[in-house]
Amino acid sequence: DYLKANNPKATKEDATVRFSLIWEFQKDFDLFLECFQKNLFEKFGQERTETLIRDFFCIKAENARDAFAVLEILNAYLSKIFPQFKRISDGPIKLSIAYCRSNFPFFEIWRLFETHVSDLELFLIGHGKIATSFKYLDDLLLASGASYRKSALFKLAEVSKISEKLAELKFYDRSERGDFETYESLKRNLLPLGMDFRSMLTFAKLVEGL
Repeated sequence: DYLKANNPKATKEDATVRFSLIWEFQKDFDLFLECFQKNLFEKFGQERTETLIRDFFCIKAENARDAFAVLEILNAYLSKIFPQFKRISDGPIKLSIAYCRSNFPFFEIWRLFETHVSDLELFLIGHGKIATSFKYLDDLLLASGASYRKSALFKLAEVSKISEKLAELKFYDRSERGDFETYESLKRNLLPLGMDFRSMLTFAKLVEGL
């Protein structure tokens, strides 16, 4: 996929992975990580950002919305260094983000990350998950910046604590016009990205800043 993305005319015979191609990708990936880390430090401050290993970072977040700030940085450098990966599925780069309490077991996070399948996975520990492709990253960020009725997001998140099924019924309930308009906006923004109700509920909780 990396070869085809760089050269769409490449044939199967050309697809042999040579050392030079691996070296070129590694060089680009090192630059990507360097830029990503630098901008995490600039955004959150070095006192709030810990580099555990070169591609594993821990951030002391203020709230769940900080996940979108990380995605903004990711998007900027994917677009600059690996724009082709925003046009293909199942590329060589994956990103997982987990938002959780500081006392949540580290190895549980590691276990989630090891089972990573999609290009991009957002885990709101104890509240849901979003799995999507980098090709939807621009749209996901646009959706996160859209205008939603905060009280509607809060109600949805609170109802889901009692019952996810009740939350789904509320999501499609037309009786409260103001809330329904927010839920319709979520559907317009997220259904084209392949999200089901659970993913949209997780997104609403992230936007609400759980």
